Amino acid sequence: MAAGRSPTVSEDGVVRILPWQMGLTYVSGAFAFEFQQMTSLLIPLRAQSVGIPIEFIGILVGAGAAIPALLSVTSGAIADRFGPKITYIISTFICAVMCIGFVFTTDFWGMLVLQLILGMGRSTAWVASQTYVSNIGSAADRPGQMGKLSFASNAGTIAAPLLAGWVADLFGYQNAFAVVGVTCVVFLLMGFVIPDVRAKSLRKTSKRDSSGGFGTALQLMKVRGIQVALMLTFVRLWNGNGWRAFFPLFLASQGFSATLIGSVLSSNSVVSTATALFAGPLTRKATPEVVTAVALALGALGAAISPHVAVIPWVYAPSILMGTGVGLSLPLLMAIVSDDAPPDQRGVALGLRMSANQVASTASPVAMGAMVTAFGTVTAFALSAVLMWAILAAALGVHFLDRREKAARAAVT
Repeated sequence: MAAGRSPTVSEDGVVRILPWQMGLTYVSGAFAFEFQQMTSLLIPLRAQSVGIPIEFIGILVGAGAAIPALLSVTSGAIADRFGPKITYIISTFICAVMCIGFVFTTDFWGMLVLQLILGMGRSTAWVASQTYVSNIGSAADRPGQMGKLSFASNAGTIAAPLLAGWVADLFGYQNAFAVVGVTCVVFLLMGFVIPDVRAKSLRKTSKRDSSGGFGTALQLMKVRGIQVALMLTFVRLWNGNGWRAFFPLFLASQGFSATLIGSVLSSNSVVSTATALFAGPLTRKATPEVVTAVALALGALGAAISPHVAVIPWVYAPSILMGTGVGLSLPLLMAIVSDDAPPDQRGVALGLRMSANQVASTASPVAMGAMVTAFGTVTAFALSAVLMWAILAAALGVHFLDRREKAARAAVT
């Protein structure tokens, strides 16, 4: 291993890197979530400080998810083609430059362009991080490795808003973006230090996808394992986003203070961070698909009971159930997608999962808002939970069918 930097490859093709390099990989993977939390806080405050109307601020904030919703598959294709390391480096560099742009830009249209590019850079960095980790170790190692990546990422969501708020108070909203840009440079340097790990194609011939990864994505969607992962990831984001959007409003109507409401949401992040580390060990008891479905079913239960336990201390119970579902499902979903896609198509597969996330993130608040308006919060949360349980049941049905078919083929050969 030259200078302790190059990856080693075993006879069966499994790639390994040094423990300190793996640790740095997990830390660097926290960039996307941490960066999103910081900019989500600072961008609306910066826009308001320069006099941008509130309705335009809403458009500005929402624009950050627009490009990832459309082009996460392309982000994955870039990581597959050029390698996750160089993709990560370029993405973090773009984010750093866009932060400097926010220091000097004071008009809505300028900020909108910066936010669109920022969203693409951030999401591409996250896809690259997942792709990088998926290319290291064996399939048995993957749930544990993804659990550690998720732990680092979730930990960043706890620390980032506190850091961003402190920086804004100390330097002001304008100059805070320069500090965030420096943070991007720190993660950029981490990208240079980690070894260059790329997946080797298992196919004799590899045709280049000229459709920006969408042709490959369509082929991957025919794989039953990918279908299961997409259904599971849809449930994960639907349930979480709908709950976070409307449960605080319900608690406020019950007389909860903003501080208490914030503590409920914060406890959700704390639980999800801690439970991510249990993803690997649990897969020794059941398949990743089953563990994920059970965890998400508990999360749906948490949403369903939320309006019925709006008293201290029971109000934290739904948050614990939701956090458990979120914490276990993220690393396992990344592992499932990585295992069911060819090695040189993992980036596209992970980008496809992110696209499903964005669809659920967009649709859930809209649908939940309509149901809350029509039926009230209690019924809306119950209906949403029933829908999620139905999708989870369908996902498990496809999973067990896939396992039976694979076992039958193995018996024949």
